[in-house]
Amino acid sequence: MPIRPARFPADAESINAILAVAALPDAAYPLTEDALLYMARAEGSIGFIHTADGITDGFAITRPVGAATVVEIATPPDAASHTARHLLDAAIADSQIVKLWAVSHSVAAAAAA
Repeated sequence: MPIRPARFPADAESINAILAVAALPDAAYPLTEDALLYMARAEGSIGFIHTADGITDGFAITRPVGAATVVEIATPPDAASHTARHLLDAAIADSQIVKLWAVSHSVAAAAAA
């Protein structure tokens, strides 16, 4: 489970690449506008990156909302089954209350499994 903190702006290229790939199957952007606005203002740790065989195949942005942490997960469809769950586990380990958001049903189902 190669998970590491996602740093912004240092990881911007990797994050943008995974977001582009995750949006390809149905053209739905994988993050909410709130997450994009948060990322645009953020510096430092903004979530988690998952890699497999040295290639970034998932990203989870985490942001505080009240007492909870909202987690938005983006993965390409072929990586959703394993990557989403690993990213959610990392977010849960980092916060007591987590609210999951995923644009893809397969990503949400994989994370919740």
